[in-house]
Amino acid sequence: MDGVSNLGLCVRRLDTDALVGFIEITQIVRGSFSSAYLGYYAFSPHAGQGFMKDGLQQAVRLAFNRLGLHRLEANIQPENFASIQLVKACGFAKEGYSPRYLKIAGRWRDHERWTILAEEWLAAHDRVRIRDPAECRGHAHLLGEPQPRDVGVDRDLLLRAGGDDVDPAFERCLRALETVPGDQIGRAHV
Repeated sequence: MDGVSNLGLCVRRLDTDALVGFIEITQIVRGSFSSAYLGYYAFSPHAGQGFMKDGLQQAVRLAFNRLGLHRLEANIQPENFASIQLVKACGFAKEGYSPRYLKIAGRWRDHERWTILAEEWLAAHDRVRIRDPAECRGHAHLLGEPQPRDVGVDRDLLLRAGGDDVDPAFERCLRALETVPGDQIGRAHV
């Protein structure tokens, strides 16, 4: 993830700091398009407990409130019911269907396009005050999410190109990912 057009976020449990999953905001385009794609992975020991929902909601908040994006799109294979339920629970709406959209395991796969606009998300969430993740009732927090007191959010949050100039939180996430057995990694969204 280069931090300019792609952002990677680890989702961790607040109570144990266990790595729950990984969320990607990719192909970030600024200007009049102001949109990005959303992808995520979940780790099977934590599946079905609401952690990825909490993490995805925080990632959407970050994309709209802090990155200033207008639109997020998640492309999901129609048979991936868990992923579809996750984006529905986070306020995404089915926008369309893309036959043979992405080549996975040597085959072109159909995908549904699920989107959410900043105006829709903000209208549904303007009733609450954003607080420090450690104070939140939710199960999970994004490892790379800056605290409200931080200044220069883009500087502190995003991974920047240049090798040595990488967010330490993301480096910790990558090290943690290396410790997760391969059979516990579930591809929740491709």
